[in-house]
Amino acid sequence: MEIDVHIYNGSAVSKETMIRARYEVERIFQFTGVKMVWLECPVTRQDAATNRTCTLPSAHPKLELHVLTNSMADALETGNDTFGSALLPANGSCGVVAYLYADRVRGLAQRGEFDVILGRVIAHELGHLLLGNNSHSTAGIMKARWTIRDLERTREASMSFLPVEAKKIHAGVLARIGRNE
Repeated sequence: MEIDVHIYNGSAVSKETMIRARYEVERIFQFTGVKMVWLECPVTRQDAATNRTCTLPSAHPKLELHVLTNSMADALETGNDTFGSALLPANGSCGVVAYLYADRVRGLAQRGEFDVILGRVIAHELGHLLLGNNSHSTAGIMKARWTIRDLERTREASMSFLPVEAKKIHAGVLARIGRNE
């Protein structure tokens, strides 16, 4: 089962770093039964004129990930200790658009590997889109506040979806597929 993730990278995060971060996201999502299809989308109108990849119809449900700079994040009036956000409808259904504040994640990663931590933040925000409102947990990737220890590469097993979250994500993507048909 696949879901499209359209990436709009408006930050200075390199393509290579994003590819390594995507590997971490895929590791985290592997137990949900959901595979990500990554599409790099144009950020400017000029890019959009030459790249139609993200406007083509797809059989898969779609999520959007907007990778933003600090100034872009500040324009959204987020707190400085926020590394990403997901736009969730008030009616309790799941969302489509998530924001990742790349410069803030880079600051968080001073003690660790930027690509791994970036991947974990991406997985967390995509998790919000697929799990819906009130999706923080006391453990795992959906934990509301991570500690420095949570960010260590050796903690990858604990930075995964809990079994109940994995089942809910799987069921939610199946429901989205049904709505796309």
